Amino acid sequence: MSSNAGPEPEVFRVGDSLTIAFMDTPNVIPPFEGRIKEDGTITLILNQSFKSDGKTRGDLEKDIRARYVPDYFKQMTVTVKQQENTRWFYVNGEVRQPARQIYTSRITVLKAIASAGGFTDFANKKKVKLTRLDGRTQTVNCLKALDNPRLDPEVYPGDTIHVPRRLL
Repeated sequence: MSSNAGPEPEVFRVGDSLTIAFMDTPNVIPPFEGRIKEDGTITLILNQSFKSDGKTRGDLEKDIRARYVPDYFKQMTVTVKQQENTRWFYVNGEVRQPARQIYTSRITVLKAIASAGGFTDFANKKKVKLTRLDGRTQTVNCLKALDNPRLDPEVYPGDTIHVPRRLL
């Protein structure tokens, strides 16, 4: 651990929405606006792909500039900004307080359900459905995940967790 008492720089995560501006180029390049894909990348001009998940703003700006200068442009200034109000996930179904939740840092399905007040008495804890922003789904057995954290997947901004009602 470093002795620097300052806050750690925020890192980008899957699902974050970014605006990337390109300046000081011979032609105007429209800014990129989009989300970090599930594989942790973004694809920018000239079909160049960049790993963004886990990077700080400064590191991503350096990586982008290094890829384009001098191969494509003599000069380029890159500015990366995270769009505000884009970091939400949703918990619904048989939880005590179904609602969208603010995504502030890494969180798992069990912690997300706890943030929504926990399961109701009627929840089917074995068939919790996690739907990713791109529409992919997976079923999580929360009873097994309690004993084995590897079975408790990470939740990303834009994901939806649905806790179904169990049959009586």
